[in-house]
Amino acid sequence: MKAVSFRRYGGPDVIEYGDLPDPVPAAGEVLVDIHAASINAADWKMRAAKMMMALSIRPIFSVTD
Repeated sequence: MKAVSFRRYGGPDVIEYGDLPDPVPAAGEVLVDIHAASINAADWKMRAAKMMMALSIRPIFSVTD
């Protein structure tokens, strides 16, 4: 599957686009096929650590920068 991810905070240059293995649902789980996704201003501001709140929630998103 194709995926867009980032491993550190920063601008658009830290975004990585590539392939990941297809997930396999466990018993009692459902695999949902996503055809489109989007981001909004809050998403990129949080990723760029532009919002003061972003500093306090970094551990929640497991970004290691």
